[in-house]
Amino acid sequence: MKTESTPLYPLNEFYTLAGLPIPPFEIINPEKIPQPQRKLLAHQNDMTPTIEQFYRHKVHINLKQIIRREHYILREVVLAGDDERPLVFGAIRINLGFFVPKAQKLILECYQPLGGVLRTFDVPHSSNPKAYFKVMSDQIINRALNLHGQQILYGRINRLLTPSKQTLVKVVEILPP
Repeated sequence: MKTESTPLYPLNEFYTLAGLPIPPFEIINPEKIPQPQRKLLAHQNDMTPTIEQFYRHKVHINLKQIIRREHYILREVVLAGDDERPLVFGAIRINLGFFVPKAQKLILECYQPLGGVLRTFDVPHSSNPKAYFKVMSDQIINRALNLHGQQILYGRINRLLTPSKQTLVKVVEILPP
């Protein structure tokens, strides 16, 4: 089975590197997600501006790991606020071929969230959530989100598409409780 076809791709790539299995998860209808997580997940907008609007401040990336492959990169990241509080944990696969060199440089610096790069360079795209899920937190998720013990968390699997429906980004996003 191609790792790209697994439901939590590209997050599974980082679990494979850690020698750990993906934690238990279940695909669910967005109506089953409690508030405020549903408001933050069940929409067709980019996550960065949604989080910035909800928390009323800019977010930045705390990079956990990066993998570079051919014309794309995979990043395991935490989006954090000015106070360094983790707001989103996830993994993103970015096709660098769709970005101008200056945007590629910003993406590879891994400080600015992709949503900020998309805004700065006015990259045409659409958000296409594929699924929503609940997941039992594990040591990787707990470390990223500063949590303790097992907790049920919620997330989404999203794809950003170019106007010609090519995949610009694949992303798995998990919110803290």
